[in-house]
Amino acid sequence: MKCIILVAGHATRLEEDIKQDERPEFEKLRGVPKALLPGPAGPTLLDNWWSSVGNASNVQFSEVFLVVNADKYKYYERWATASGFPRENIINDGTTAEVWLRSQFRIVRALPLPRGSLCLTGFGVCVCV
Repeated sequence: MKCIILVAGHATRLEEDIKQDERPEFEKLRGVPKALLPGPAGPTLLDNWWSSVGNASNVQFSEVFLVVNADKYKYYERWATASGFPRENIINDGTTAEVWLRSQFRIVRALPLPRGSLCLTGFGVCVCV
């Protein structure tokens, strides 16, 4: 089974909130994708997902893919290098925040998911059978 992790959202509201907060501790968070923001315990949401996928005892994945947007692609490349995730398995969906807002593009509807794949999103999990 293939695992597809969708992190292609643009998080425009969260990003705007971070930009408006002038406290120094928020400076380093500006522009960082939501999935790569540190969580309360330290690791990011994506770190937790990647760890869970790798440690899944009841499911063996043949491949794991990460679907990202064009605006944040470079952040995910850096994360992949630091985390041991195969960079060639990062799929850039080509969207930018401008296109996203203008067209209300939704990656879940647009991405042709292969049969037998597990898809992790910020909204939950879907299994394509």
